[in-house]
Amino acid sequence: MRKRVAGLANFAMRAFVLYDPGRHEPLSITRWDESAARAAIAEIVADAVEHFDAAQFWPAHPREDGQGVLKGLWMGAAGAIWALGYLAECGAASTRFDCADAISRVHARFRGEEDPRIYSGSFLMGEIGIDLVRWRFTGERAAADRLLDLIEGNAAQPTDEIMWGVPGAAIAASFMWDATHDERWRVAFLRQVEELWARWKYRPEFDCHLWRQRLYQPQPRIFLGPVHGFSGNACVMLRAAAMLGEQRREELYDRIARAIAKTAHLEGEYANWLGLAETPAPSQPWPWLVQWCHGAPGTLGALAAFPKDRIGNWKRCSRRAQSSPSRPARS
Repeated sequence: MRKRVAGLANFAMRAFVLYDPGRHEPLSITRWDESAARAAIAEIVADAVEHFDAAQFWPAHPREDGQGVLKGLWMGAAGAIWALGYLAECGAASTRFDCADAISRVHARFRGEEDPRIYSGSFLMGEIGIDLVRWRFTGERAAADRLLDLIEGNAAQPTDEIMWGVPGAAIAASFMWDATHDERWRVAFLRQVEELWARWKYRPEFDCHLWRQRLYQPQPRIFLGPVHGFSGNACVMLRAAAMLGEQRREELYDRIARAIAKTAHLEGEYANWLGLAETPAPSQPWPWLVQWCHGAPGTLGALAAFPKDRIGNWKRCSRRAQSSPSRPARS
């Protein structure tokens, strides 16, 4: 145990420049206990079911960005309903919560309250995600048809990230293709993938291919994480890899490996990724995060489908990136 604690301390000291300890919980040295994990899941599920309101759903957490009745996948009722259903189906929790009734109520309230010009085409914040969950638990043809209309109408969205844009619509179509093998979903998915590929440009300042996002500021920026940036889009492209021709598929793998290597910040054998590709100005530093939205867990976790026999290419790109003057410097 003493050696293990010393090893964790050594990790924290060596990787200090790659993350901010003040923003993260200390790494636990508690041994894995399946029964304790299952008990914790059961407690969380029971609490969620107990506090569900058929009209207001769940209250927003005080530290969440949203206000009012939150309905979407990202931080709203649709995401909570999907989680409850998934946990019950995989045997991680036992509950009689009626997911079909709950998501139907969420959808009706969304259609009655939200501006379709803003939210309908969003996967994580809007109706695409809600309709995906609605179909998942009701199997209604109307839910599938509405979802397809929203996906096909989202190709012109300029954000180029999963939350609002084409990648989110694409991943919803891919989920439906996996679930139904209805040809219309494969066609819709590949149409979105082609649109996303056309926007995937070589950026000489980073010496790799990256997408540019137009989000909440007038000027576009290049994000790297799975929600707003590169790795989320790459995750979508990897889901299409088996449907691509051999030449396109090989280029896909090469582009992903190079981009990950070129944007990595390295400290010895450890690596992390900032939320943005560009090195932030000293007056506007970007936090070093180790979480899903920004940082190594999400950036690499979203690329779990990258073929293991291509990891060698990834490592070679990483070695080249360490000595390349075009690699963003650590801040």
